[in-house]
Amino acid sequence: MDYYDELKKFKNIKVSCIVAAYNEERRIAAVLKVIENFPFFNEIIVVNDGSQDLTSEIVRKFNVKLIEHKKNQGKTAAILTGVRKSSGELLVFIDADLVGLTQENVAKMIYLV
Repeated sequence: MDYYDELKKFKNIKVSCIVAAYNEERRIAAVLKVIENFPFFNEIIVVNDGSQDLTSEIVRKFNVKLIEHKKNQGKTAAILTGVRKSSGELLVFIDADLVGLTQENVAKMIYLV
C-alpha cells in the first residue's frame, strides 16, 4: 500500500508534529531531517525540556517551532506544552532519539490513526 497516496485523501486535516527533547544533541538532527521534509505536517514543534547540551542550537538549524523549558520538567510536561502550543486537528508525537526513522514510517503511522 502506498501510504502517501492514502494520506492525500485527508489533505484538509491540519497535522501537527510534536517532539519532546532532553539532551538529544547527538540524535535529534536525524529525526528532524525526516520530519521537516514530511509533506503532510503543517507544523513541527520541538519542546526542549531544559537540556544541558546543544539540543537547542541544533534544533534552530531546522524550520521548526522551538519552545524552551528553562529547567527539565519531564517528558509529559514537554508533550503537554507542545499540545497547548499546537494548532493541528491531528497530533503526531515523535521521539527525538529514534534511530532509522523514515518518512514511510511516519506516513504509515498517520494513516493507521
